[in-house]
Formats: sequence, C-alpha cells, structure tokens
Amino acid sequence: MRLLQPLPHGVKLSLVAAWPRSEPFLYFLTLMGAPDQFRKWLDWLVALSLAVASAGVVIWQNARLAVLWDLSYILENSYRISLGDVPYRDFPFPYAPLTFLTQAALIKLSGRQFFHHVIYCAVVEALGTLLTWRVISNLLCDIPHARALALVLTLPLTILGVYAVFPHPFYDPDCTVAILACLLLLQHWYRKPNSSGDANPCGNMSHSLLG
Repeated sequence: MRLLQPLPHGVKLSLVAAWPRSEPFLYFLTLMGAPDQFRKWLDWLVALSLAVASAGVVIWQNARLAVLWDLSYILENSYRISLGDVPYRDFPFPYAPLTFLTQAALIKLSGRQFFHHVIYCAVVEALGTLLTWRVISNLLCDIPHARALALVLTLPLTILGVYAVFPHPFYDPDCTVAILACLLLLQHWYRKPNSSGDANPCGNMSHSLLG
C-alpha cells in the first residue's frame, strides 16, 4: 500500500534538500507555489505541455523507424478480428485480446490507414505520462514544492514513456497505462477525511486527472 500513501518524513527531507538553489529554479518553485487559482491554470499548462511533448515524441519516432515484425503481428491479428474472426476459436492466439480488439475497432472505423494507429499510440503515451504525473503528485503532496518536484520526476517520460521507445501498438504499454489508471483510482479511494470531515488537502490533488 506504499504507493497509496504520502512519502515518509525522512524521504521528504532528503528530496527537499536535493533541490537546486539557482535563481531561475527558485523562481520556478515560487510559481508552482502560487495561489490556488493561479496554480489551477499552471496545472493545466503543465498537463498540456507534458501531453504534447509525449505525443510529439511518438509521432517523431514513427516518422523515422518501424519494427515491422512486431507491428505486423499486432495488425495482422487485429485485421482478422475486424473481418469477423474470433481469436482462440478461429486462429491460435496466446495473448489477452484487449489491445487487438482496440486496434481491430480502429481498422473497422477508419480503414487500413497506419496513421490512425500512430495517433492511438500518441494519445496513450500522453495519457500514461499524465497519469504518472498525477500519481507522483499524490505521493509528494505534503512536501514543499510538491508540484514542481512531480513535474521534474515526470519529465523523462516524455522521451522514455510507454510508447516513446517502441512507438507501435503493443499490449505491454497498454497494460502499463491500465495499471497507472488503477493506481490513481486507488489513491483517490484511499483518501480519508480528517477529524472535521473535510477531505485531506493532499487527497484533493487526486480528485481528477488535473486536480
């Protein structure tokens, strides 16, 4: 249950002590600690930036490479499903079907256009980065500059996220995003009211994807 709770006090102090002390960075921390109304808009800006950067990396990756064997396996089986074949019954199929059903639905709705699958990967990549950002924000919610630290820890996912390295439809990235979504929902569920009956201020950060 550790992922559902804020970090221990000793870890918080270590994280705060590790912050850089340059003037631009201190200004950034001041922005992230601004009043609630401004922070709300800043959260939207951070979310949009993370999503656009993550999706852009996936589109760029697809413009420069193709792992044809793995890609063809996903799309061939998805195409068979889109034609009405039933996995496990009509052809051997040793995997869970959700990713293949999703790609089959894309083929059925939009035709045999590869770019639609690229868009799917970009959207899932952006969603995975945003979910990670929210999970980390919830974990760090009661330390100073929690939002800034969550952003710094999430930034590497824009180039190392679920679809950033292997940019084609696959079941492992989809499963990872599903796990992240479950973690965020568990954090929201685990939140407990305080003695006055109000929600924990830390828990408010998990009220929705954007806080």
